[in-house]
Amino acid sequence: MLPHRVPAGVLALLLFRAAADGDGLPGYSDAEETEVEDMALLQQKTHLRFPNSTTAPYLIPLRRELSPVIRRGRVVSHRASYSGLIRVGQPAQEFRVVFDTGSAHVVLPSVACGSTACMKHVRYDIWASETGEAIYLDGRAVPPGRVGESVTIGFGTARVTGDFVRERICFGPVAKQGEKPGPCVRSQAVMATEMSARPFEQFGFDGIVGLGLPALALNGNFSLFDQLARSGQAALPRFGFFLAEGDDGEAGEIAVGGHNPERLLEPISWVPTAKPELGYWQVKILAVHINGMKMDICAGGDCHGILDSGTSHLGIPSAASDTFNELLTQPAGGAQDCRRVDAPAVLLELSGLNITLYPENYMRLKPLPPDILGDANITVSPQVVLQDSPVREDAGDASQADNATLTQELLCTPKLLPVSWPEPVGPNVFILGEPVLQRYYTVFDWAGHRAGFALASHLRPPRREPERTPPERPATQLQDDLVVLLQVTVSVVAHRH
Repeated sequence: MLPHRVPAGVLALLLFRAAADGDGLPGYSDAEETEVEDMALLQQKTHLRFPNSTTAPYLIPLRRELSPVIRRGRVVSHRASYSGLIRVGQPAQEFRVVFDTGSAHVVLPSVACGSTACMKHVRYDIWASETGEAIYLDGRAVPPGRVGESVTIGFGTARVTGDFVRERICFGPVAKQGEKPGPCVRSQAVMATEMSARPFEQFGFDGIVGLGLPALALNGNFSLFDQLARSGQAALPRFGFFLAEGDDGEAGEIAVGGHNPERLLEPISWVPTAKPELGYWQVKILAVHINGMKMDICAGGDCHGILDSGTSHLGIPSAASDTFNELLTQPAGGAQDCRRVDAPAVLLELSGLNITLYPENYMRLKPLPPDILGDANITVSPQVVLQDSPVREDAGDASQADNATLTQELLCTPKLLPVSWPEPVGPNVFILGEPVLQRYYTVFDWAGHRAGFALASHLRPPRREPERTPPERPATQLQDDLVVLLQVTVSVVAHRH
């Protein structure tokens, strides 16, 4: 097999009620009305089309799914994912996907994949679609009887290998009678012939829709949202995320073509993206404070945070991870819900905005004995994506685990992920995953290269009594509770004929 040249930018990385005038609706301001008036100028600068910028965005519900982690005979934590529906091909094949801001390709399992990770999901069948076409990386059709190119994409905790196709891809599920269907565009995608067991065997979602900036994709034709923005079907060249906590049946959502004002507690504050040429939704972090104390990690002015809807933890530069863990880990002291303990606030100082996280945002729910979860860290290199420590499995059944717990002090532990990433992305890079995106409704401005933040409006106050047991996937023996779909490696090969 011959290596295919990948764009340098990729190799350098190596994963709503309609607003009525004068209604005082939070998040809809005079400044935003001015933005609408400037859309014509923005279209000229970006070559994007959005003919009706006052139209409400298309909302896709996101289902929160939990997969329990079993250690020493008991559930000690959960891995979480948020997924919604898309339609692919004609007639439509429906898939449940993670809308992932940390990657840039549409990845779905193919009928050509026979592994367990693929077989338990809906698989794309190119032969059943009138609009599917096998292609090379450059978009040329693969002639009948010939073998095309393949790509391997490494994510933080996942890996897929697949073939290139061009297809009709639509946002949202098949519309019911009287409903408006989601927008459709023709885009290039990856149909997986191999998928790693983790996380695809543990979760119900079938694949991934990458929403990273175009520079993260193999080329612009693989960027689904870029194709949508250029088609003129999006009300605005933006999308907004609301990640629900899963209580009381609350569903999350992604707003395609704008944001949903009903989900906001305050006006949106905008922050410019940093290094958009690298393809990640990065923002510059000026300083980090824990309990009012300024950390040294950003003293050199080189800290950045990657907004990643596919990561369940708060990623911390490896050099600072021990300090963060020591400051945030607290004795449980009899607490059954660690989100209610007295623990420090974490403040991320951005340009004109402070992101503040409290225990209810960053703590694991359950108090744990020391070292019950295996350590993990992300090290980005051409070969290594996720590294796990040796499994600290003491063996024994549930009764032995309970007896052991009696002799240990239970701790409330933060959901932190040490990250080692070389330049130009690292080394001082944070991953702003679920802890940030649950607390803040986040808007991604495709044309303006900026991210917007506003406190999210959840169904009930964030401090609460322990929640009832949520619907769960079958328990697994993985030693950590990580889900990281951040794209970190891409490799394309051309097959000899």
